[in-house]
Amino acid sequence: MKSNIKQLITEYHKLKDKRQELEKNWSECFKYTLPIEVKDQKEIFDSTGLDAVEQLVASIFSVVTPASTPWFSLSTSTDLENKLYPEEFNLVKEQVKDADNLINSNLDMSNFSTEIHQCYNDLVVSGTACMLMKNAPLESDSIFEFKAVSIASLVISEDNNVMFFKISMLAREFLNKFRSRIDNPRLIQVLEENSTYKVKILHIIEKQTVGFSSKKVFLDKSILGEDITNHNTLECGSFKTNPLLIFRWNQLIDGIYGYSPVMKALPDIKTLNKVMELVLKNASIAVSGMWQVEDDGVMNISNLKLAPGVVIPKAIGSQGLTPLRVPSDFNVSDKLLNDLRRRIRSSLFTDKLSSINTSSMTATEIIERQAVLMRVLGATYGRIQEELMKPLLVRSIDILISRGLINPVLYDNSLFKMSYLSPVAQLHQNEKTNKLFGFIEVANSMGCNDILEHKEILIWVAKTLNIPASLIKDSIDKEETAI
Repeated sequence: MKSNIKQLITEYHKLKDKRQELEKNWSECFKYTLPIEVKDQKEIFDSTGLDAVEQLVASIFSVVTPASTPWFSLSTSTDLENKLYPEEFNLVKEQVKDADNLINSNLDMSNFSTEIHQCYNDLVVSGTACMLMKNAPLESDSIFEFKAVSIASLVISEDNNVMFFKISMLAREFLNKFRSRIDNPRLIQVLEENSTYKVKILHIIEKQTVGFSSKKVFLDKSILGEDITNHNTLECGSFKTNPLLIFRWNQLIDGIYGYSPVMKALPDIKTLNKVMELVLKNASIAVSGMWQVEDDGVMNISNLKLAPGVVIPKAIGSQGLTPLRVPSDFNVSDKLLNDLRRRIRSSLFTDKLSSINTSSMTATEIIERQAVLMRVLGATYGRIQEELMKPLLVRSIDILISRGLINPVLYDNSLFKMSYLSPVAQLHQNEKTNKLFGFIEVANSMGCNDILEHKEILIWVAKTLNIPASLIKDSIDKEETAI
């Protein structure tokens, strides 16, 4: 699929206009849960929504892609040994192991943890997140470079084949990168004279029959009065794999963008914020009061000061300064406020994702809490696994091959399998082992311990819990439990 640049820019503007109502919804969601503008921060009177979003984002980060431990591993496919000669299988096995070590080590040295946290903010608030994964400069510590793309700058076509995102660059940065691509001396001069001017660039990723094409073009028709309609294309390129990793919290049928838990909680968040605003206004009136005084031409109201010990004169026969009775009694019970807060925390899973206190909980309670966590994040984790983790690993292999660090034969993903090791993925494995241990306990209580194959049980448990093969004594067992 190859499209004309002007057609793509026109399509971008049409798609942008079409989603205006959705952008208003996103704007409200961010305003009440992740306010950035100072004017928005001044309109927040209750922090329940902000706190719940922060906790949910932290929980997802720690149980899906934790920074401290590997959250995936690559291993050779289970049936590959039967298809290849022993020397071929051993070669592929080493290459897969090298790829696994390279990806994990480079992810640790990259800015992945920083950028994915920002993506999780977008995911929880707007329901859609996007991250750009690039081949880092040669002088970088890692071969991977990540950049979170805000939902406000991302536009997706209805068939999901074209993705647009807007970039803003300072004029001096723009000239450092694209000076050779500009054949208009006057435009270069204008940008040099206005080095802090922000140039708007549209990055277009388009799916092709094989791979993806990349184009960077001017978004505006003119820059500082200089016409640029004939100097549109700045950069062209291609990728074997999609550099944009787009993932959603939940997706409606025929929907392009995701639906977030904040969207669900937004009515309660707005109601609680308004009620707290009225409560604070009422409290201000209750503390300082409202007063009235007869205008007798003697008392100068501007000179009055209400303070302890102050003597306020009054004219003979006048009532002086008297309190004004408020016509309404605004009394909101704590029950209403607590009910709103409880519903917000429930919608954002704060009550279900709180940390497990192992010192005061029984084993049964911990297992039950883990089961609740799996039910809460199961569907979302499955979507993140398909839309973020798997494309990220495929993209990582593509970059490694382009750098000449691994054999191109690994483009064939049938040679290896991906195992997910994150805490939420391990919950499912823990459930399997808990069932096995329960069966063993029943067998022992009935005196039927002799029916159990203890060696096979240990091998299965080690394999299920991803125990390193180096910890298994027997060499045959190492092969069976190899990850």
